[in-house]
Amino acid sequence: MLELKDVHVSYGSVRALEGISLQVGSGELVALLGPNGAGKSTTLRAISRLVPLRRGAIVLDGAVPLHRDPPEGVVRRGVVHVPEGRQIFPELTVEENLWTGAFTRRHRAEIRQDLEAVYQRFPRLKERRHQLGGTLSGGEQQMLAIGRALMARPRLLLLDEPSMGLSPRLVEEVFTIIGDLHREGVSILLVEQNAHIALQVAGRAYVLENGRVVLSAPARELRSREEVWSAYTGLRA
Repeated sequence: MLELKDVHVSYGSVRALEGISLQVGSGELVALLGPNGAGKSTTLRAISRLVPLRRGAIVLDGAVPLHRDPPEGVVRRGVVHVPEGRQIFPELTVEENLWTGAFTRRHRAEIRQDLEAVYQRFPRLKERRHQLGGTLSGGEQQMLAIGRALMARPRLLLLDEPSMGLSPRLVEEVFTIIGDLHREGVSILLVEQNAHIALQVAGRAYVLENGRVVLSAPARELRSREEVWSAYTGLRA
């Protein structure tokens, strides 16, 4: 479904990505692991066209040059980014936040159907639909961010640190939702600092260090060889 080919990204004179190449197949859940500053979030931002490429290509479905699209064009193609820190609109209600996820769509009846589907998946959001987004708990805001992404009808979800700042109970709840979405056929590229839980849900994983892919393997293999990937990342299961 998605392929990055020799992708380079710089922030001024700082080289953030140095020739990243990776793939996400249709229906796959792929994890990106690595220490802070490895380039994980920048990889997702490059895919969603929030940062320009210095060199390389990002190809969707084997033929579509995604790197030539504007950010809204990427969303229209079904590639939807749930950023680090949720980044909901705190002064909008829960329901207004959800409607913003459908900004590329025009058929209001279909949007309302999808809104009800989000409420069925996240009953707490329905209970709080008239509440301002900024007053929600961290876990509820993460559910809102995922729900907003679902309003765009994604084929591929880019999830950036969904467990950040959550209690262990809420982390488990959020990853149950992620697993459900994967089983329903949504492809997922997951950036996650909690390596243990990422490798539990992923089929494959890439390890990044200093803007490069230093290791790629099935998640099951990496789970059994913690000493290998932890040597690169400094992370522990």
